[in-house]
Amino acid sequence: MNLVTRTLSQVERNWNGSLPATGLEIEQLSSSTGIDLPQEFLDLLKFSNGGEGDIALPPMIFQLDKI
Repeated sequence: MNLVTRTLSQVERNWNGSLPATGLEIEQLSSSTGIDLPQEFLDLLKFSNGGEGDIALPPMIFQLDKI
């Protein structure tokens, strides 16, 4: 689990996430972009395929779009 997913998993976080992305969704995203996506981003999608929550930096909210 990377830093982002550990942080979003904390009990005190207000993260409203979605179900994890499937392996097929991640594979299709990776192949359609034509670039190597960072492993941390792929791990985040395996944790939550979309969602939003508060963060301590402007703009004060983190939004993750679904694949």
